Amino acid sequence: MSNNIDPALIYETLKAVQAGIAGLNDRLDHLTLRLSSLETKVVALERAMVDNHGDIVALHARLDSIERRLTRIERRLDLAEEPTRHE
Repeated sequence: MSNNIDPALIYETLKAVQAGIAGLNDRLDHLTLRLSSLETKVVALERAMVDNHGDIVALHARLDSIERRLTRIERRLDLAEEPTRHE
């Protein structure tokens, strides 16, 4: 093993490694920001889906109420057909 290693070569190599690590850190920061933005958008979409689901449930409840009222009206006016019995 020789001790003839040039310190300038070691210094330049370490500078290149340090520059590479700095570049990776910058890319990691950028990706972290993008991921955070995506997470925010996913949460907003989930909230919108929950709101839509609530609206759909409310519409189903209104339709059920209207159907019950219509059935009562048909019975009062003798418009409802008698259910057929299967014997």
